[in-house]
Amino acid sequence: MNFFKKSLILITVILLCASIYNDMTSGSITIDKENKGEVVDGDKYVQVKVLPGQTVLSIVETYNKINSLDVEKIISDFKKLNPQVKPYQLKAYNYYYFPVYQKD
Repeated sequence: MNFFKKSLILITVILLCASIYNDMTSGSITIDKENKGEVVDGDKYVQVKVLPGQTVLSIVETYNKINSLDVEKIISDFKKLNPQVKPYQLKAYNYYYFPVYQKD
């Protein structure tokens, strides 16, 4: 029984080290600095029901796969789409419009 515990711990440590090495060498997050989005005329927003704990940024990141979005631009576009709403005070279970961007 003691042999199995030691073997399991050894395998876990090896897998952990391999995972850390992989993340440090190849990385798990890609940054594409050339992908700056613009609001698309026509399909420039999506209506979303906000759930507890969600923020403007988290929802915009869900609908936009562009890695380098400017937070100030997102907030500005959100205010244009929802003029009566404060972006930092979203209410759960309400519907809001969120900007959708496309790659240049």
